Amino acid sequence: MQANVAGRVRNTKLAERNGLLPLFEAVVNSIDAIHDAERDGNIDIKIDRDPKQLELPLHHPKAIPDIVGFSIVDDGVGFTEKNFQSFNTLDSPEKENRGGKGIGRILWLKAFERAEIESVYHESGAVCERRFSFHRSVQGIDQHSHQTVAAANGKRPQTIVRLIGYRQKYRDSSPKSAEIIARRIVEHCLQFFLFGTAPSIRLHDATIPAPIDLWTVFRENFHIGEPRKFEIGDQVFGITDVFLTGDRDTPHHVNFCAHKRAVLSVKLVDHIPHLTPALLTDSGEYGVYSGFVTGDFLDERVTADRTEFDIDRRGEFPLHGDTTWDDLLDVTMKVVAEHLAPLTAGAKQKAWDRIEAFVQTKEPRYRPLLHFRTHEVGLISGELSDERLELELHKIYEDWKREVISASNLELRRTATARNLPAVRERFLALFSSLQEIAKSELAEYVLQRRVILEFFQKMLGLQEGGTFSREEAIHEILFPRHKTSDEIEYDDHNLWILDERLSFHRYLASDVPLSQLKKEYAVQSERRPDILIFNRPMAFSEQDPGVSSVVVVEFKRPERNEYAEDDNPVDQVLDYVQELRDGRAHRPDGTTIHVAQHVPFYCFIIATLTPKMRRFAQRANLILAPDGEGFFGFNGPSQAYIEVLSYQKVLIDSKRRNKVFFDKLQLPMY
Repeated sequence: MQANVAGRVRNTKLAERNGLLPLFEAVVNSIDAIHDAERDGNIDIKIDRDPKQLELPLHHPKAIPDIVGFSIVDDGVGFTEKNFQSFNTLDSPEKENRGGKGIGRILWLKAFERAEIESVYHESGAVCERRFSFHRSVQGIDQHSHQTVAAANGKRPQTIVRLIGYRQKYRDSSPKSAEIIARRIVEHCLQFFLFGTAPSIRLHDATIPAPIDLWTVFRENFHIGEPRKFEIGDQVFGITDVFLTGDRDTPHHVNFCAHKRAVLSVKLVDHIPHLTPALLTDSGEYGVYSGFVTGDFLDERVTADRTEFDIDRRGEFPLHGDTTWDDLLDVTMKVVAEHLAPLTAGAKQKAWDRIEAFVQTKEPRYRPLLHFRTHEVGLISGELSDERLELELHKIYEDWKREVISASNLELRRTATARNLPAVRERFLALFSSLQEIAKSELAEYVLQRRVILEFFQKMLGLQEGGTFSREEAIHEILFPRHKTSDEIEYDDHNLWILDERLSFHRYLASDVPLSQLKKEYAVQSERRPDILIFNRPMAFSEQDPGVSSVVVVEFKRPERNEYAEDDNPVDQVLDYVQELRDGRAHRPDGTTIHVAQHVPFYCFIIATLTPKMRRFAQRANLILAPDGEGFFGFNGPSQAYIEVLSYQKVLIDSKRRNKVFFDKLQLPMY
């Protein structure tokens, strides 16, 4: 089987924003080469820029010339025959013990047109020199350019890697400033600086007066805390805290290390709440946190490719007394969270204040969580939208509710065999507080729903878009869905409480349904359609007991309507409904018919704007004006019907008054 370098390059992904990664890989290779040489060494990195742009004046829009390539020079072990063969072998295992994945040189060709290598090295007591080019081709190495000769006298070991032809999409998405590039190199190679294993590294650029020393960059921008220790079982770990000051792009993270090399990085944002992109440190500078965790446990369990740890991840089959990955991750995050607590306190308090305000003004049903689930609520980010915040609070509430109910049921089962009743009582008292708060929360949700509905009802009574008022059908739908009966909807799907709390408790209700299409035991022979018709007791007719305690009829008229014909009198209309129901024939369960008893009372409500015409209708029916002037009431003897004509504003205001005490208790003012 033959390897195809061009194919490997084509199938390798490299995001445009990671256009400096090939440079970083080349620098790491140079560090490894110096380590292999077992001596102090030096690395010089040169930024190669467009020579034509270098000639432009400094005030020119392109004052910082484009980068066309990089040169990396080191005095490490060089491209010996062994190292050259490893380079020439895809997926070579030569650098597995260092975490090498064999992908660095592939990334060179992903972001650059080619690489040219010159290397002077010692081989079998001789000083040799090797030159070759690396292209995006099947074999990769240009065999015509590959030369190996004896080095000239006096030449010292040195390797130069030139990355040539920076591809535009990567060049345009990468920083151009030498200072920023220097910081990025240190960030990528941070463990070498942190553990003191980085050689001298300098960055050269024609746009700056002197080379940048990367050790200086490290010391001035990376604040290192005193190493700390923590334990998990009998395992001891060390953690070093690092702040990258001035950086707001790199995410906060923890590196789990083996043999002084970072192996696995975990972002803190997934584990620690209230982390802003940059934290304000004690020195008054903003920085990004990076932790480095070390220990014999990690050294012993790093995998061969040095990209993972051979640690049980799920706790399903751990060795006796062994630490799982979950243990390590949880404890590490707690240690880091405690260290960062002073820096996240402001964001945490801000989040709490925002959540508290949200609960107090918009979702009062979650108030108990602020007391009973303080820890869980304290983990919620203050940056969430109202919708996401409500969802998070709902999750916490439901978990709490299930926990309390489950514990209560358990205690109830225990009482069957309990001998120590005082102890049972104490446990119940401890749960009772939570049960009370859950009940209050459920009530708060219902009260909040009422406030929202009343606000919507009030809005529907005013002028709508287009300068017209809502039709009576729209008002009707708010109180009870049209063309439905109480057998077809849930109890919570209507709002009859707006008109009268007692109307919510009924046996059968029909909304805008012909009398002939009511449930069989209620139907009469008429096609009239009362807006709302309510029977307050089951119509289980018998010769002795008519079974109907009362009947309610509700009729809506369009807000502000004043154009009524004389034969369209709403008072006469509801009395006609009453007569239809009294003259119609209801059915016994056995199918036989019976008249509704004459003495069964009817309660008729007409909801309308009290325009002059509506007031005249009420006065002709001998109805009495209410003290507040917003309605009429009276009793029609022949029909045995109590009649109320109510203005929409009276219905709204009376409903607000009835519910005001609940709104006030929840600090939900009604306007």
